[in-house]
Parts: sequence; C-alpha cells; structure tokens
Amino acid sequence: MYAKINGDVVAKYPYSMVDLRKANPLVGFPNNSLSNLDISSEYGVVEVISSSPPEANEGFKVEEASQPLKSGDSWVQNWDQVPKTAEEIAFDEDQAKRIIMDIYPAWH
Repeated sequence: MYAKINGDVVAKYPYSMVDLRKANPLVGFPNNSLSNLDISSEYGVVEVISSSPPEANEGFKVEEASQPLKSGDSWVQNWDQVPKTAEEIAFDEDQAKRIIMDIYPAWH
C-alpha cells in the first residue's frame, strides 16, 4: 500500500495509481509509478510497510488505523484497539459456550 505525504503528514491513505493520475491529469505515468522510487518521491508518495496486527485485549478488537505511522525513514501500517460492541461480545460468549459443549461430552 501507499500513502501521499505532505511534509511529515499523511495527506491520503491508501493512495493508488488512480489517485496519482487524478491529481496530475497532464502527466503520463507508467503503471509501476508508485513502486518507482524516482517517480513516487517526486510526487510525495511513500510505500507503507505492512505489519501484523497485535493481539487484542479482552473486550477489544483490532482494526487497521486510518493512517500509518512514521518510523525512522519508513511509514508503517498502524493498528488500533477498539471496544467490541455488545453484539460482538455476546457472539464471542456464545461461541465459547458452543466449544465447551462440544468438548464436554469427551470428558465422561
């Protein structure tokens, strides 16, 4: 994935070839422009390094954050922990009960 950066601020994420062409309609870009370091750096586009989501804490779920974070000279995919809804918690509890009920007969 890519992001459009102005200074050290994320202007748009994710950023695609469609976005690049729309922002620069008078420029002809090859299809690999975002992965071409000369072109991407000239237009303020950076690659966002993907990262694995962390383990969620109890009662939370992990979602991709709206913007990547700068780490040294790189930009890295960011993750947020957000509270689960009451419906999601109820679903998780129901799933846990089903697993226990499936295992329980084997204990006798």
